[in-house]
Amino acid sequence: MGQVSHPNAHELIHHPLRRMRRLGSLIYTTMLIGHHVSAHLRVHHPQVATRDDPNTARRGEEVYCFLLRAWLGSFRAGLRADDRLPTRKSVPATAWSHPYVGYCGGASFALILATVAGGAPLLLLYLLLTGYAQLQIFPVDCVQHYGLQSAMTGSGRVEPVGPGHSWNAPHWYSSAMMLNAPRHSDHHLPLNGATRN
Repeated sequence: MGQVSHPNAHELIHHPLRRMRRLGSLIYTTMLIGHHVSAHLRVHHPQVATRDDPNTARRGEEVYCFLLRAWLGSFRAGLRADDRLPTRKSVPATAWSHPYVGYCGGASFALILATVAGGAPLLLLYLLLTGYAQLQIFPVDCVQHYGLQSAMTGSGRVEPVGPGHSWNAPHWYSSAMMLNAPRHSDHHLPLNGATRN
């Protein structure tokens, strides 16, 4: 789940087709980390390498401290970002249309399904598996932007996202195995939707 589902789901949530993005969201939801979709797209990309991004590790921050701060921070920041979506304000939004209803409802359904299918042992196994998968996601997030900080421009805005805001390991084998994820700065370039607010 952590080494295969996460990279694939990550690529899917950036896909131009809505059904593919929904499939990526569903994968993250079954990993009990559906909020990663909103936090990644609406917080991490626009705020990468700033204090406003919970998924940018600070210099000297240990991975376990980062993991707790990033998980909770991503949940809260993604929720705030979804609450501020222009479409939620312009169209009368119902509580059921909020993405977090899908993330939390889908996770609850997966937990209930595991319990019904195999009782407490399967539920425990599912929780351990998803927890282990999440423990693989966050150390990667920690390394990809560790200690990097965006500078402020003369106009008081954060500088545009560039290659210096991510660490890379662009070797052919790791790139082939991880869908080019080791070339992380390429993922954040403006062509891939990384723009500052």
